[in-house]
Amino acid sequence: MSILWKDVPGYEGAYQVSDEGRARSLSRILPDGRRWPGKVLRSAPRAGGAIFVDFGSWNGENAKRIGMSRVVLSAFIGPQPKGMEAIHIDGRVTNNRPENLKWGTRSAQVSGRLNYGRDGRGEKNGRAKLSDKEVFAIRCGRANGAKIKCLAAEFGVSVEYISGIVNNRFRAIEEVK
Repeated sequence: MSILWKDVPGYEGAYQVSDEGRARSLSRILPDGRRWPGKVLRSAPRAGGAIFVDFGSWNGENAKRIGMSRVVLSAFIGPQPKGMEAIHIDGRVTNNRPENLKWGTRSAQVSGRLNYGRDGRGEKNGRAKLSDKEVFAIRCGRANGAKIKCLAAEFGVSVEYISGIVNNRFRAIEEVK
């Protein structure tokens, strides 16, 4: 099966995106007369793993770094509706094929992250100090009458942190592993 390339909206004649989620620049002559050879562009993951690509200035537009999912959706599905975001149907932010993308609301985006375990809850959060099992043990200990100061000393965290856990100020753990 051959790769299908489509113009990137707003960058027609300069950049294209493929149905495999790749971007390329097209060979062209720049306004100053220099020849610009076309090439497949390097893309880079950002925080959370989403892929971004850099487009140079074109037709009065400044250079921009745009999420590959938005670029693919704009080229293959249509312009981004107001208040909508790019959603990865299978939950993998590196899969930028058109059949895996759709426009959706912020709440649909968050629901998708919850469904695929990419929400950063519990020990999946990069700033987590305790494992999900330890959080469960703290909540059980407190329910059985353990003092917050004692739990803080046992688990090596602050009293405020233990208080946040037992009073559910931190997101609940999904399950005990």
